[in-house]
Amino acid sequence: MQGNSGGFAFGPAAVRVDPGTTVVWEWTGGVEHSVAAVDESYASPEQGRGTWGLVFDGIGISKYVSSADGAEMRGTIAAGDVFGSPRARDKPA
Repeated sequence: MQGNSGGFAFGPAAVRVDPGTTVVWEWTGGVEHSVAAVDESYASPEQGRGTWGLVFDGIGISKYVSSADGAEMRGTIAAGDVFGSPRARDKPA
């Protein structure tokens, strides 16, 4: 995606997935870099082309970052109903 003064952005920058979903990143620009969680819970290998995937189990928000050619790219994955839907909260026990 275009961003950071060139083709240095994630597309889309934020996604919501169901728990148990595999999220796959694809490198298309040829510049070697990795994707890493801001909280350091995961990191991809350094590569310039190819894919890497990770299963997001449970409910939560994961922020990740990558740097290529001096441009810092950021993204977010929301797994599950992180904000609690009104229907889920209002159901009787």
